[in-house]
Amino acid sequence: MLNVMLTMFCWSAFTSYGAFWMSYATIFIPGSGIITAYGDNVDELHQALGIYLITWFMFTFLLMCVALSFGFYVASNAYLIGLGRYAVTSASLRSSSSCASPLRFSQPASGQTRSMLQRLVADSVSSPP
Repeated sequence: MLNVMLTMFCWSAFTSYGAFWMSYATIFIPGSGIITAYGDNVDELHQALGIYLITWFMFTFLLMCVALSFGFYVASNAYLIGLGRYAVTSASLRSSSSCASPLRFSQPASGQTRSMLQRLVADSVSSPP
Protein backbone atom coordinates (compact mmCIF):
# COMPACT_ATOMS: atom_id res chain seq x y z
CA MET A 1 0.00 0.00 0.00
CA LEU A 2 2.88 2.35 0.78
CA ASN A 3 4.35 1.75 -2.67
CA VAL A 4 1.07 2.77 -4.34
CA MET A 5 0.84 5.89 -2.20
CA LEU A 6 4.45 6.82 -2.97
CA THR A 7 3.84 6.27 -6.67
CA MET A 8 0.78 8.53 -6.61
CA PHE A 9 2.68 11.15 -4.63
CA CYS A 10 5.57 11.17 -7.11
CA TRP A 11 3.16 11.27 -10.05
CA SER A 12 1.37 14.27 -8.54
CA ALA A 13 4.59 16.08 -7.67
CA PHE A 14 6.28 15.56 -11.04
CA THR A 15 3.14 16.52 -12.98
CA SER A 16 2.66 19.64 -10.88
CA TYR A 17 6.26 20.76 -11.19
CA GLY A 18 6.18 20.09 -14.92
CA ALA A 19 3.14 22.35 -15.16
CA PHE A 20 4.98 24.94 -13.06
CA TRP A 21 7.99 25.03 -15.36
CA MET A 22 5.82 25.23 -18.47
CA SER A 23 3.76 28.10 -17.05
CA TYR A 24 6.85 29.89 -15.72
CA ALA A 25 8.54 29.59 -19.11
CA THR A 26 5.43 30.94 -20.82
CA ILE A 27 5.82 34.16 -18.85
CA PHE A 28 9.21 34.79 -20.47
CA ILE A 29 8.23 33.81 -24.03
CA PRO A 30 8.00 37.07 -26.00
CA GLY A 31 5.00 35.87 -28.01
CA SER A 32 2.88 35.43 -24.88
CA GLY A 33 2.92 39.19 -24.26
CA ILE A 34 3.02 38.86 -20.48
CA ILE A 35 6.25 40.77 -19.96
CA THR A 36 5.39 43.36 -22.60
CA ALA A 37 2.07 44.00 -20.81
CA TYR A 38 4.04 45.38 -17.86
CA GLY A 39 5.99 47.74 -20.09
CA ASP A 40 8.67 49.63 -18.19
CA ASN A 41 7.18 48.84 -14.78
CA VAL A 42 9.73 46.21 -13.77
CA ASP A 43 8.95 46.48 -10.05
CA GLU A 44 5.31 45.57 -10.66
CA LEU A 45 6.41 42.59 -12.76
CA HIS A 46 8.68 41.40 -9.96
CA GLN A 47 5.85 41.75 -7.45
CA ALA A 48 3.54 39.72 -9.69
CA LEU A 49 6.18 37.04 -10.17
CA GLY A 50 6.75 37.01 -6.42
CA ILE A 51 3.07 36.39 -5.73
CA TYR A 52 3.05 33.65 -8.37
CA LEU A 53 6.09 32.01 -6.81
CA ILE A 54 4.69 32.31 -3.28
CA THR A 55 1.75 30.12 -4.28
CA TRP A 56 4.14 27.50 -5.62
CA PHE A 57 6.20 27.73 -2.45
CA MET A 58 3.06 27.03 -0.40
CA PHE A 59 2.28 24.06 -2.65
CA THR A 60 5.83 22.78 -2.18
CA PHE A 61 5.51 23.19 1.59
CA LEU A 62 2.32 21.10 1.56
CA LEU A 63 4.08 18.44 -0.51
CA MET A 64 6.92 18.46 1.99
CA CYS A 65 4.47 17.85 4.84
CA VAL A 66 3.02 14.88 2.96
CA ALA A 67 6.51 13.64 2.05
CA LEU A 68 7.46 13.34 5.71
CA SER A 69 5.40 10.15 5.88
CA PHE A 70 7.42 8.53 3.07
CA GLY A 71 10.85 8.74 4.58
CA PHE A 72 13.92 10.88 4.87
CA TYR A 73 15.00 10.93 1.22
CA VAL A 74 11.65 11.95 -0.22
CA ALA A 75 11.17 14.57 2.51
CA SER A 76 14.67 15.97 2.09
CA ASN A 77 14.11 16.27 -1.66
CA ALA A 78 10.88 18.19 -1.06
CA TYR A 79 12.66 20.34 1.54
CA LEU A 80 15.45 21.29 -0.87
CA ILE A 81 12.96 22.11 -3.62
CA GLY A 82 11.07 24.28 -1.15
CA LEU A 83 14.26 26.01 -0.08
CA GLY A 84 15.10 26.81 -3.69
CA ARG A 85 11.55 28.00 -4.32
CA TYR A 86 11.84 30.29 -1.27
CA ALA A 87 15.13 31.74 -2.54
CA VAL A 88 13.70 32.47 -5.98
CA THR A 89 10.59 34.01 -4.46
CA SER A 90 12.52 36.28 -2.12
CA ALA A 91 14.79 37.37 -4.97
CA SER A 92 11.79 38.19 -7.13
CA LEU A 93 10.04 40.16 -4.40
CA ARG A 94 13.12 42.17 -3.64
CA SER A 95 12.83 45.40 -5.58
CA SER A 96 16.47 46.40 -5.24
CA SER A 97 18.29 47.01 -8.49
CA SER A 98 21.31 45.14 -7.13
CA CYS A 99 19.30 41.91 -6.99
CA ALA A 100 19.98 39.51 -9.85
CA SER A 101 17.09 39.69 -12.25
CA PRO A 102 16.08 37.25 -15.00
CA LEU A 103 15.05 40.25 -17.12
CA ARG A 104 18.00 42.62 -16.88
CA PHE A 105 21.62 42.57 -15.84
CA SER A 106 22.99 45.55 -13.99
CA GLN A 107 26.40 46.84 -14.90
CA PRO A 108 29.02 46.66 -12.14
CA ALA A 109 30.11 49.88 -10.51
CA SER A 110 33.43 51.30 -11.56
CA GLY A 111 36.30 49.38 -10.09
CA GLN A 112 34.33 46.12 -9.84
CA THR A 113 34.95 43.19 -12.12
CA ARG A 114 32.31 41.02 -13.67
CA SER A 115 32.28 37.27 -13.21
CA MET A 116 32.85 34.92 -16.11
CA LEU A 117 29.14 34.02 -16.20
CA GLN A 118 28.12 37.70 -16.35
CA ARG A 119 30.54 38.31 -19.22
CA LEU A 120 29.30 35.23 -21.08
CA VAL A 121 25.68 36.27 -20.73
CA ALA A 122 26.39 39.88 -21.66
CA ASP A 123 28.33 38.77 -24.76
CA SER A 124 25.61 36.35 -25.86
CA VAL A 125 22.88 38.96 -25.36
CA SER A 126 24.71 41.80 -27.11
CA SER A 127 25.91 39.86 -30.15
CA PRO A 128 23.30 38.67 -32.69
CA PRO A 129 23.37 34.99 -33.65
